[in-house]
Amino acid sequence: VGTVTLSPTGVDIAGITTAATLRATTGIVTTLTATTGIVTTLTSNTTTLNSTTTATGNINVSGANITLGDSGGASDDRLTFGAGTDLSIYHDGSHSRIVDSGTGFLTIQSSRFQINNAANSENMAAFIEDGAVELYHDGTKMFETRSGASAFVNGDLYLDSDSHKLKLG
Repeated sequence: VGTVTLSPTGVDIAGITTAATLRATTGIVTTLTATTGIVTTLTSNTTTLNSTTTATGNINVSGANITLGDSGGASDDRLTFGAGTDLSIYHDGSHSRIVDSGTGFLTIQSSRFQINNAANSENMAAFIEDGAVELYHDGTKMFETRSGASAFVNGDLYLDSDSHKLKLG
């Protein structure tokens, strides 16, 4: 239950208040300020959270994007998971990064894990469950592991000097 008070500087809403519509007589309500909690700015169907927010339930986004700017500092504009920054996903202005700095391993679980180029027009590598590991160069498969502890090289296999040996058989 909340209270609404008119003041010379605006309308003060205190307590838990549910409103279907907030309307200004001379335009759009553009700023809502909470003295404790979230500071929210509303403009043209965009909501900007200007303070630390803790959600104890799900955050559902439908038909929209969550957009973060480039991470110019050590911890801003990042998605972080775990205690501290165990796992971070961010763009630093030059590179996109997935950083695992917590304990344990970074594990990706998939029946087929594939890495493609930025345009998604060429394979770079594929890792197939109970099957092959495939490596590509310019979209052409150059190396592949096969069953029976064998591997296939598409093209020539070079050693970098005469001192290295290649054992066959």
